Amino acid sequence: MLGDDDFGGTALPVRIIQHADLIIADITGSSPNVFYELGVADALRKPALVIAQKPLTLTGDFAGHKLVTYGPEEYEKLSRFIQYWAHENLESSLPGMAVAL
Repeated sequence: MLGDDDFGGTALPVRIIQHADLIIADITGSSPNVFYELGVADALRKPALVIAQKPLTLTGDFAGHKLVTYGPEEYEKLSRFIQYWAHENLESSLPGMAVAL
């Protein structure tokens, strides 16, 4: 997900989220910007995968979102899972269309 630091405000990230087919949000470090953008994605009913590095200390409700934690030695495993998750979500949102990753 993109934050204010990347674009100098929230307008552009919101437009990007509006046009996205799915969202992957890394909440490592608990940036308020990421949580805001995840809320925008949720309001727009975008499929969202939430990832975070281990160890994770988290407060809040992530009901309805897939939360995946990973360690430094698990990047390849995380990459494979993200590919699988994206394929499944794109396929379900675009019935009858082939999706290549």
